[in-house]
Amino acid sequence: MNKYRGYTLEQMFDLKTPDRPDGECWPWNGALFSNGYGAMKHDRKTLKGHRVSYELHKGQIPDGMYVCHSCDNKSCTNPDHLWLGTPADNMNDKVAKGRQSKGVKHAETFRNSAKFKANFPRGERSGRSKITDAQRLIVIDRVKDGQTQHVIAADYGITQSAVSAIWRRFLREAA
Repeated sequence: MNKYRGYTLEQMFDLKTPDRPDGECWPWNGALFSNGYGAMKHDRKTLKGHRVSYELHKGQIPDGMYVCHSCDNKSCTNPDHLWLGTPADNMNDKVAKGRQSKGVKHAETFRNSAKFKANFPRGERSGRSKITDAQRLIVIDRVKDGQTQHVIAADYGITQSAVSAIWRRFLREAA
């Protein structure tokens, strides 16, 4: 049985945000969604804490509108830090505050990120690989020994440019 059965939305909100210092963030002290926003259940619905706060303190949220944070703290429920905006407004705010890169800068930022590099399939993990990781090490050793890339490529059924790419990556990683 739910111990909060019969509580109003305001009572539930009060339980999840007991300390409310003026001007500061009101951190959500309950469950969080995986993306960092406050989560609560009321009347068999799962609600976001910041949206509940907005509705309780400022009024209804029109369809299609986001409740955005001026403080950029996802768990904050202080209504003074919340404002309504379209998805485009929210994205423009994010870009203006430097939390989102755009265009070429975004591609470069993501490509150089640890998340991209860790998840990028290389070697045998790549569905396009024609040689095993063990064969790659042999290719590197053969290039070190001075064999031509064309001969090595012919032995493994790959192109000379593939051998060159293996060698260049080895040199980058060794540096």
